[in-house]
Amino acid sequence: MFVLLVDAIIIVFGLNAAHFYYSVFVSSHNMVWLMLCYIIVVLFIIYSMMHPYIYQLMVTFECKIGTIYKNALMITIAKLPGNILTLIASLAVILLLFNINPLIASLLIAVIGLCLTSYPGHFYAARVIERSILKDMKNKQSKIEYIGEEE
Repeated sequence: MFVLLVDAIIIVFGLNAAHFYYSVFVSSHNMVWLMLCYIIVVLFIIYSMMHPYIYQLMVTFECKIGTIYKNALMITIAKLPGNILTLIASLAVILLLFNINPLIASLLIAVIGLCLTSYPGHFYAARVIERSILKDMKNKQSKIEYIGEEE
């Protein structure tokens, strides 16, 4: 529930800040405001790439919410090329649907599109966590039995 609240706050304040900075840039033509707008947009993109890791870490490990956000940010930056590729793939699906027919695309996005576009990011996040964190933990602690593991 806390993550949902943080998401809402980031979306509302981030979009308002970007809109404010851009409107001040348009009225004043001062490049500082445009740079601030770009910084907000980049932070929003990084947070959207972080998002699948947040949920995967919440489900996999028992730690504080601050630690989850910190680890999700570190993994996102460490695996940046793959994260950018999955983000581009998700955006390509949405743009392809809207280029074919906007009405059908709106219906598909409302019905199955959110799952279709978020699946690549969550699948990639699960594989990254499994390969980079869980594999190391399993090698170090061989006494732990994992669910579904055959002896």
